Amino acid sequence: MPRPLQLEKYNVDHKIVCELVNLQSRIILFSIKRRSKLAEEISQESNIPLSTVYLKLNNMKNLSMIFVEQIELSDSGRRLKYFRSRISGAEIIFEKSKLKIILVPNKNL
Repeated sequence: MPRPLQLEKYNVDHKIVCELVNLQSRIILFSIKRRSKLAEEISQESNIPLSTVYLKLNNMKNLSMIFVEQIELSDSGRRLKYFRSRISGAEIIFEKSKLKIILVPNKNL
Protein backbone atom coordinates (compact mmCIF):
# COMPACT_ATOMS: atom_id res chain seq x y z
CA MET A 1 0.00 0.00 0.00
CA PRO A 2 1.39 3.46 -0.92
CA ARG A 3 2.49 5.73 1.88
CA PRO A 4 0.45 8.93 2.55
CA LEU A 5 3.14 11.18 1.07
CA GLN A 6 3.11 9.18 -2.15
CA LEU A 7 -0.67 9.55 -2.41
CA GLU A 8 -0.55 13.26 -1.63
CA LYS A 9 1.84 13.92 -4.48
CA TYR A 10 -1.02 13.24 -6.88
CA ASN A 11 -3.77 14.91 -4.86
CA VAL A 12 -5.13 18.04 -6.57
CA ASP A 13 -5.83 19.78 -3.25
CA HIS A 14 -2.21 19.26 -2.26
CA LYS A 15 -1.00 20.72 -5.57
CA ILE A 16 -3.26 23.77 -5.13
CA VAL A 17 -1.93 24.33 -1.61
CA CYS A 18 1.63 24.11 -2.94
CA GLU A 19 0.85 26.87 -5.44
CA LEU A 20 -0.94 29.02 -2.83
CA VAL A 21 1.93 28.87 -0.35
CA ASN A 22 4.47 29.75 -3.03
CA LEU A 23 5.18 33.50 -2.92
CA GLN A 24 5.77 33.81 -6.66
CA SER A 25 2.49 32.05 -7.46
CA ARG A 26 0.60 34.36 -5.10
CA ILE A 27 2.19 37.45 -6.63
CA ILE A 28 1.15 36.23 -10.08
CA LEU A 29 -2.40 35.44 -8.91
CA PHE A 30 -2.83 38.89 -7.35
CA SER A 31 -1.41 40.47 -10.50
CA ILE A 32 -4.10 38.92 -12.74
CA LYS A 33 -7.05 39.13 -10.39
CA ARG A 34 -8.56 42.38 -11.75
CA ARG A 35 -7.44 42.19 -15.38
CA SER A 36 -5.74 39.77 -17.72
CA LYS A 37 -2.06 40.18 -18.53
CA LEU A 38 0.64 38.72 -20.72
CA ALA A 39 3.36 36.64 -19.07
CA GLU A 40 5.92 39.26 -20.11
CA GLU A 41 3.90 42.00 -18.39
CA ILE A 42 3.63 39.94 -15.19
CA SER A 43 7.36 39.26 -15.26
CA GLN A 44 8.27 42.93 -15.71
CA GLU A 45 5.89 44.17 -12.99
CA SER A 46 6.87 41.55 -10.42
CA ASN A 47 10.58 41.07 -11.21
CA ILE A 48 9.96 37.32 -11.44
CA PRO A 49 12.01 35.67 -14.23
CA LEU A 50 9.91 35.07 -17.34
CA SER A 51 10.67 31.33 -17.35
CA THR A 52 9.37 31.08 -13.76
CA VAL A 53 6.24 33.06 -14.67
CA TYR A 54 5.54 30.65 -17.53
CA LEU A 55 6.11 27.65 -15.26
CA LYS A 56 3.78 29.00 -12.55
CA LEU A 57 1.13 30.03 -15.10
CA ASN A 58 1.20 26.57 -16.64
CA ASN A 59 0.93 24.86 -13.24
CA MET A 60 -1.98 27.09 -12.15
CA LYS A 61 -3.74 26.72 -15.51
CA ASN A 62 -3.53 22.92 -15.20
CA LEU A 63 -5.15 23.24 -11.76
CA SER A 64 -7.90 25.53 -13.18
CA MET A 65 -6.81 28.37 -10.90
CA ILE A 66 -6.31 30.65 -13.90
CA PHE A 67 -7.40 30.66 -17.54
CA VAL A 68 -6.47 32.24 -20.85
CA GLU A 69 -8.95 35.08 -21.25
CA GLN A 70 -7.81 36.24 -24.66
CA ILE A 71 -5.40 35.26 -27.43
CA GLU A 72 -4.09 37.79 -29.93
CA LEU A 73 -1.67 37.49 -32.80
CA SER A 74 1.35 39.75 -32.73
CA ASP A 75 2.64 41.47 -35.87
CA SER A 76 5.21 38.69 -36.13
CA GLY A 77 2.48 36.01 -35.97
CA ARG A 78 3.19 34.97 -32.39
CA ARG A 79 0.22 34.00 -30.20
CA LEU A 80 -0.10 36.34 -27.21
CA LYS A 81 -1.99 34.79 -24.29
CA TYR A 82 -3.63 36.99 -21.67
CA PHE A 83 -4.01 35.16 -18.35
CA ARG A 84 -6.64 35.84 -15.68
CA SER A 85 -7.23 34.45 -12.18
CA ARG A 86 -10.40 32.42 -11.56
CA ILE A 87 -10.03 32.89 -7.80
CA SER A 88 -9.85 35.92 -5.53
CA GLY A 89 -9.02 34.07 -2.31
CA ALA A 90 -8.72 30.71 -0.61
CA GLU A 91 -9.35 29.10 2.74
CA ILE A 92 -7.37 26.05 3.81
CA ILE A 93 -8.83 23.82 6.53
CA PHE A 94 -7.21 20.81 8.20
CA GLU A 95 -9.75 18.34 9.62
CA LYS A 96 -9.06 14.84 10.91
CA SER A 97 -5.73 14.65 9.04
CA LYS A 98 -7.48 15.71 5.81
CA LEU A 99 -7.05 18.86 3.83
CA LYS A 100 -10.01 20.93 2.65
CA ILE A 101 -9.64 23.92 0.34
CA ILE A 102 -12.33 26.48 -0.31
CA LEU A 103 -11.54 28.65 -3.33
CA VAL A 104 -13.35 31.98 -3.55
CA PRO A 105 -14.42 32.72 -7.15
CA ASN A 106 -13.14 35.89 -8.75
CA LYS A 107 -16.15 38.22 -8.94
CA ASN A 108 -14.26 40.58 -11.26
CA LEU A 109 -14.71 38.25 -14.24
